[in-house]
Amino acid sequence: IPQAAFSASVTLGQTGLSLTNNTTGADSYAWDFGDGNTSSETQPTHSYGQDGTYTVQLIATNTCGNDTTTQEVTVVTPPVADFDLNAFSGCAPFTVQASDLSSSNTTSWSWSAPGATPDTSNEQNPSFTYDTPGD
Repeated sequence: IPQAAFSASVTLGQTGLSLTNNTTGADSYAWDFGDGNTSSETQPTHSYGQDGTYTVQLIATNTCGNDTTTQEVTVVTPPVADFDLNAFSGCAPFTVQASDLSSSNTTSWSWSAPGATPDTSNEQNPSFTYDTPGD
């Protein structure tokens, strides 16, 4: 009976899975990447379409039987920052509302609005007020 073994890793900020097949005694392999995709290659490569935790399964087979092993991998890509403002000019005191349009995997915010009150915020959708005219 073969001994199924592999190491798996995902580089932070990437969706590609690095696999090293350490199986001994197998004639064939059945990989399940946990996202609906499979492979029968000895050393497959795979990229995930979205963030998440996936269970990778390897079934190693020879004429005497099979052995199965699994590992969990977590895919986390960097967030993409984006926002919109409700207005771009006005009379002082002028309040502007920021609307977060960042990617869904964003978990925290750090806003800077020099000359406004407040001039920083960690809220997702902050407001800033400019009391004096400026450029």
